[in-house]
Amino acid sequence: MIKHHRQQGVALLIVLLIITIMVVLASKMALTGRMDIARLNDVKTQSDNWQRLLSAEQLALSVLRDSMRDSTRLSLNQKWAKQVTLPVDGGSIRGQIVDASRCFNLNALGQPNDASGQSMVQTLFYRLLVIEKVPAQKAQMIAAATRDWVDSHSHALAGGGEDEVYQDAGYKAPNTMLVDVSQWREVRGVDEQIYRRLSPLLCALPTQRLRIDINTLQSAQAPLLEMLFYGYLTREKALKVIAQRPSRGFQTVDQIFTLPELAKVKLMHGVHSVLAVTSYYFVAKMQARSDDGTQQVLYSFIERQGSDKFNVRRRMLGDWH
Repeated sequence: MIKHHRQQGVALLIVLLIITIMVVLASKMALTGRMDIARLNDVKTQSDNWQRLLSAEQLALSVLRDSMRDSTRLSLNQKWAKQVTLPVDGGSIRGQIVDASRCFNLNALGQPNDASGQSMVQTLFYRLLVIEKVPAQKAQMIAAATRDWVDSHSHALAGGGEDEVYQDAGYKAPNTMLVDVSQWREVRGVDEQIYRRLSPLLCALPTQRLRIDINTLQSAQAPLLEMLFYGYLTREKALKVIAQRPSRGFQTVDQIFTLPELAKVKLMHGVHSVLAVTSYYFVAKMQARSDDGTQQVLYSFIERQGSDKFNVRRRMLGDWH
C-alpha cells in the first residue's frame, strides 16, 4: 500500500514537472513571438521611413529644377530655400535644401600656384583663420599643411607638412581631395578648438574650384565676406552687407559693389572669380517620422549639371541639425 502511494507521488511530481516545463516553453515561445512581431514591425517602420525619404529626395530634385527653370541665379526667397513639413500616410516628412556653396571649399587648396607663383586660395584661407582668432603663425602653418594634405604631390610647402609630420600619428598625408570636412581634423595644427570654430564655415566639395554664393550667405557666414573683402569689412559691416542684399538676391556679382561698404574696394587678384550668384552643389536634409515616433534623417548631396539636371552624388544617414 505504501509502495503504491509512493508511486502515485512520483507520478504526480513527474506530471507537475512536465506541466512546469510546458508552461515555461509556452511563455518563452510567446515572448519570442512577441519579439519577432516587434522586430518585423520595426523593420516595416524603417522600410516605410526609407521610402518616404527617397520620395522626399525626388521632391527636392523637382523643386530645384523648377526653381532654376528660368534662371540659375539663386536667392533665399525662392521655393527651394523654404523648409517644409508634409503629412503623409502613417507619418510626416520634413525637408530643407541648403546651398552647399556658402562655405570655403577646402579642396580648392589643391589648385596649383598662379602665374606669380602664389596661391590666392591659400592666402584667403589664411585670412579666414586669422579672422576666426587663430594666431598668425599657426594660421600660416595650418593653411600650408591643409594645402599639402589635398594637393597631388608629396613636396612639403614651407610651414606645411607631408608624410614625415604624421609618422607619430600613424598615418600619411593622402594627397587627394577630402570627402568630408571631419577629415580636416587630422591635418597638422588643427586642434579640437580650431576645428569646432572653423568647421561651420568649411566644406569639402568634389571640385578644386572655389566659388562662394553671395546670394545665400546668412549672418553665420559673415566671416566669409570678411575674408573676401579683407581689410575693408569688419564683422559689423559684413553683417550689414548681408542685410542690404536685395530680397531676390544680387542680379550679378558686380551689383554687390554698388553697396556703400564696398564701393571703393580693390580686390586681390583672382578673388572676383570666387564670387558667385549661383551654385552647383546642394544638400537636401530630410526627416521621415512615423506616427509611433520612429524617425530617420537622410542627407543627400546633390550636384547641378546644367540648368535643369540634378544628380544625387552621395547619401548619408544622421541626425537633424
